[in-house]
Amino acid sequence: LHKAYSLFWIIGTLGAIQFPVVGLAPIKSLEQLGPAFVFLGMQVLEVGERMVKSKKLTGADAWRWSSRAATSWPGPACTSRC
Repeated sequence: LHKAYSLFWIIGTLGAIQFPVVGLAPIKSLEQLGPAFVFLGMQVLEVGERMVKSKKLTGADAWRWSSRAATSWPGPACTSRC
């Protein structure tokens, strides 16, 4: 899911920016903030998963580490945008 959505978002956004009529609207538009936040969230979750694998955590420790990664990103993301 991470690879598929990342490719979808990056290729779609870069493709849309290429048209002069559209310009940077995909990045500036409030309509596109939802997919952008999903993209950023998926990147954070992927980093968390890779850290769990690199530390070879299992069970409760892996769950704890993943939940920390998942809950740590909305705060900085919101404060930088709000």
